[in-house]
Amino acid sequence: MESPLIERPNVLQELPADQVLKDLIRASRIFVAIAANSLAGDNEPLSLQQYRALALLASREGQRPADLSKYLGVTPSTTTALCDRLVQKGMISRRRRGSDRRSIYLVVSARGHEQLERISARRGRLLGEIFLRLPSPTQVQLAEALPAFIEAAGEADIDEWSIRGLVAGRSTASDWVQ
Repeated sequence: MESPLIERPNVLQELPADQVLKDLIRASRIFVAIAANSLAGDNEPLSLQQYRALALLASREGQRPADLSKYLGVTPSTTTALCDRLVQKGMISRRRRGSDRRSIYLVVSARGHEQLERISARRGRLLGEIFLRLPSPTQVQLAEALPAFIEAAGEADIDEWSIRGLVAGRSTASDWVQ
């Protein structure tokens, strides 16, 4: 299957779509290397999949395991094993909401939030070093383009991660019971 950039070359009227695609792939390799580096630099390293699950749970606190499976694009059994490891590390907990004993919800612990903050800080330092090497006009162009790219990808805003477990005004961590 061709890339959408190649299939619809009129999207990039002034730039060769194949070169843009190559540059995006090269940039993605850099981001993966930065992500791997930021995950490895801790006493309690997380795998990329564990980090992604933790970040998704932090941005959408109180998810059911089935919802997390859908977001991650993995089977429920894979999600169960992944969550078991995160529970063992003290990064998340499984809780019930109120009197509904059938539904289990996944909640990020304070330790999990702290881990995410440490990883984000390391990643921010690595990205900042690269960003500052760019000429000022390119920094401005990139800073203006990134929000649209992030929105198109559907990535949660880091400001949604709350150490207190606030959920977009719907509930607080105290609403979740063990």
